[in-house]
Amino acid sequence: MTSPALPVPTDVALDSDLDQTHESRARLTAMVAATAGAIGLFADLLLREGPPGAGFSLLVLLFVVAVEALQRARGTAATPVQRCILLALLFFGECLSWRAAGSLAVIDLFAIFVALAALSPALLGGPAWDAMGVTLVQVMQSGLAISRNALTASFGFLEGGAVPAMWQRGRGRRVRAVLVGVALALPVMAAFTALLMLADPVFEKLVRRVVDVDLNVLAGHVLFAVAFAWLSGGYLRGALVDDRRDRAQARAIPLTLGVTELAIVLGAVNALFLSFVLVQLRYLFGGISHVMATSHLTLADYARRGFHELVFVALLVLPLLLATHELLERDSPRVRRLYRVLAGTLIGLLFLIMLSAAARLRLYMREFGLTEDRVVALAILVWLASVFVLFAATVLRGRPRGFGASAVVAGWGIAGALNLANPVSVIARVNMDRAAAGKTFDAAYMGSLGEDVVPVVLHGFASLPPEDRCTLAVSLLRLDSPTASTDWRTWNRSRERARRLLATNRPRLESTRCVTDGSVTDAVHFDRVRSTWMPPAGRR
Repeated sequence: MTSPALPVPTDVALDSDLDQTHESRARLTAMVAATAGAIGLFADLLLREGPPGAGFSLLVLLFVVAVEALQRARGTAATPVQRCILLALLFFGECLSWRAAGSLAVIDLFAIFVALAALSPALLGGPAWDAMGVTLVQVMQSGLAISRNALTASFGFLEGGAVPAMWQRGRGRRVRAVLVGVALALPVMAAFTALLMLADPVFEKLVRRVVDVDLNVLAGHVLFAVAFAWLSGGYLRGALVDDRRDRAQARAIPLTLGVTELAIVLGAVNALFLSFVLVQLRYLFGGISHVMATSHLTLADYARRGFHELVFVALLVLPLLLATHELLERDSPRVRRLYRVLAGTLIGLLFLIMLSAAARLRLYMREFGLTEDRVVALAILVWLASVFVLFAATVLRGRPRGFGASAVVAGWGIAGALNLANPVSVIARVNMDRAAAGKTFDAAYMGSLGEDVVPVVLHGFASLPPEDRCTLAVSLLRLDSPTASTDWRTWNRSRERARRLLATNRPRLESTRCVTDGSVTDAVHFDRVRSTWMPPAGRR
């Protein structure tokens, strides 16, 4: 006859659960530390040879695989939202080995940062995380949080607790003993080796033959790998290890906006925007002659002076509306109604201001063609217009759910469309068509746009005036410099295509006639004797 099992005391069961939780968290923390170290080594291997290319894309792929593996080790399955964010991360990482334009590289890197900011709370929140309930303010807060984690969360690996507990038993104890022994032996060996090398030149020669290492180069590799490992470890630890229960709750902001405060803040901005729109209506409907007669500016000055400033105004309105919405008195229907009226009016006036910015861009394009910064600013303007439409359709209707996620997805969509459209190639095509029609053409600026424009420039090269052909030939030959990196880690589809085309057309480019000091020479000789002839790329 078996005796009945004795009941386990509640406090003992709780201690057992806590030990298991602590052990699993320690194991995950150790895996994150090892993964961060591997990422640091791969980053040093893949990113140090030149501009972003295949190496960066491969590193992003390895990071995504690491996140998937760590999530499985944590015992949680990836949700559809998490997979979508990882796909966005992969897409923009691969774009860096697709297009060569510097502006697109900046946009892609920013899109990657936003994807990382969205991924961190999605991983930390697990299946319960509500993507559609995220606001833009929370996305911005997440961006600040992952930056803080990347810089500081890796200190957790050095503190007592999770990781040190892994060294106290079994294989971890033996690994710890080896690492401690190596760490103690290295400085001792270095000191004695240095002294013995100073004591005997033959021994010094032998050591230098065996250990043929440039210490400066080695230090650079070590610092780069450690810095990247530290940042990635901080990010991964903050996204995968930190317990949600340990996070500090967001403090309530003591300031709230009532009817008076809201009316003053948004009412004053509305009045300012209205006065600007009334002035702009005369220009929009009065034509170019009215603009030049009343503003006392040239067309170029008028367009250049206004476009970027108006885009920046539109960009600042978004945080203003988000901040005032966060500070509203939630229990006052009167305040909410006033906010809808004032914010809706402000958005309407803002669309008229954005229309003025678009009109200035159209005037500039008609007179001088396209430039890269204006195309990027126009893309930002399109994104802002879509965001304000989403804001009016959700927040102003009292249904803010989905606005933040939709705004982020809209930004990713426009960034993806830019990569697909290849704006630098579009700029080259528009400006080359203008040159063929006898209009103003800035050859120096065209030559500064990089490898993405090579196919378009070579296609229309013969139709350009001699002086412009000379300028572009010199620029293209500089792109095909023998010192350009051919390492596979910097491989880029646009750069590789441009390299092949330039190699095929090199004899034609080298023989392009250039006039210098009244004499005629070829582009190669012209570039040698007049290396400072080319003016900096102009931005009218």
